[in-house]
Amino acid sequence: MNSWFILMILNIVVDQFLEMDVFRSVLGLTTLGLYIAILSKYIQYESKLSKASRENEIRKQVEAVLEQREKEAQVNE
Repeated sequence: MNSWFILMILNIVVDQFLEMDVFRSVLGLTTLGLYIAILSKYIQYESKLSKASRENEIRKQVEAVLEQREKEAQVNE
């Protein structure tokens, strides 16, 4: 019975808190902050992918040049 009474009081307090404009503005700012944090992490992730892609492309070009030089060296022998 005691826990039921506490839950009823908590329900009333939460209902009153939800009706306050302060809660709505805090919730809105928190949501905005969360969106900004997620967007920031996404941009960092895309940046890492782009960097890895560029490094992979450079690695392929270097390997192609090395293979070409090996072929030229074999032809010259």
